[in-house]
Amino acid sequence: VLDVRQGVDDWTSSQVAHWLQKEGITPWDQIKYAASLDAHDIDGHLLLSLHSPDVLHAMDPDMQQQRPSEFARNLEILNAKLSDLKAAIAQNPVDFWEYQVAHRRSAALIFLGLALAPRVTIFYMLLFARQPLFLVVGHLGLSLLSLVLVIVAPNLAVALHISHVVKHAPMLLTTLILSHALIFLGAFASMRDSTYGTVIWEAVRADGFRCVCLFVAHCFLQMASWWLVDLTIYVAVICQVMYALFMLGLWLQTVRKMKEQLTRRPMIRAPISATGVSSRYTKT
Repeated sequence: VLDVRQGVDDWTSSQVAHWLQKEGITPWDQIKYAASLDAHDIDGHLLLSLHSPDVLHAMDPDMQQQRPSEFARNLEILNAKLSDLKAAIAQNPVDFWEYQVAHRRSAALIFLGLALAPRVTIFYMLLFARQPLFLVVGHLGLSLLSLVLVIVAPNLAVALHISHVVKHAPMLLTTLILSHALIFLGAFASMRDSTYGTVIWEAVRADGFRCVCLFVAHCFLQMASWWLVDLTIYVAVICQVMYALFMLGLWLQTVRKMKEQLTRRPMIRAPISATGVSSRYTKT
């Protein structure tokens, strides 16, 4: 059964075939076209990602060469129906990936912010972008504990909440989550010898710098071509991984110092009397 609000990216190839038939791709050869879409794994994700001629070519490779008028007619229909489908997605996306399809630049900025400035980004979304926030953290929103975690340990909060943000790029998502976890460990280790006032001041100063960087990124993404928008996300993840490796080194260095302090700590022994016997065992 075809269900638009299931999430178009969750459609199977058979559901894509049903949608194409329902929207008027004619003449429809159920056996041939459905089998061809299934053989090319044209699911809902690819339906929205590929260009319309590529979808028709995957469905029937001979249509453009042997029946050009039929190809042109179906191409016009498919372009119109895909535009309507994407407009419906833009009105009510069911997950962050659908939001990304309809709002590519805004989604890139949010992903960039979650990678490089999680605390600033989440509070910005709380104030000005509630819809994508719910798509990131779930429809129940953020609990009070999660808000506290965002303030105190934003990297850990993001690592716990974004498991379904980029479900079609699991390697990218896993890299981002692991890097946030490593940054949390490094930040926790760096606070060991710092006062609360110093930690708060450093966090405020760092977030101020990140706000400036996100504003510059926003201006850049509004003018950049699509390939630069996609490239920016990968550059941000690479920078985040490098920072995570630095913080991992800081954490390992702190652990090593703690071990050295434990091994160098002198053992407390009972005082030795003049007779060379511990005073605990001497008689009065």
